[in-house]
Amino acid sequence: PIPCVPCLLRLEKGAKYEHGYVSTPMCCPSRSSLLTGLYVHNHHVFTNNDNCSSAFWIENHEKRTFATYLQQSGYRTAYYGKYLNKYDGNRVPPGWDEWNGLVKNSQFYNYTLNSNGIKRNHGDNYARDYLPDLITNRSVQFISERDQSPFLAV
Repeated sequence: PIPCVPCLLRLEKGAKYEHGYVSTPMCCPSRSSLLTGLYVHNHHVFTNNDNCSSAFWIENHEKRTFATYLQQSGYRTAYYGKYLNKYDGNRVPPGWDEWNGLVKNSQFYNYTLNSNGIKRNHGDNYARDYLPDLITNRSVQFISERDQSPFLAV
């Protein structure tokens, strides 16, 4: 089992993230910058609507996110939760070994999740469907099942 988070934070291994800054404090432009390392004027996702998980994004940027490069370098990669506002769930983006992407926008109940290429509808049962618990449990499972290779879990 994974040690508790406060125990992990006391370890001297890993990185500590104390400050975060974004070039565009809006969901899709910011997520697109985080995934690609590009500024908004380079990836062309200017709003939460236009070009957010569009054909242009998929063709030009999705196959070149930091996940694809880490996966090619031997990392095991996993994604859990909201991807991009307009993500339709009809594909697993390249670069992810384990994929649990929320279809469309954020909801804690009554949502659809693409789990490794299979769309699964979730209801309103707290024990089974509450999204924050579901992605936490799947993340912990992914981390605890890993071998000695490096990993990325988002």
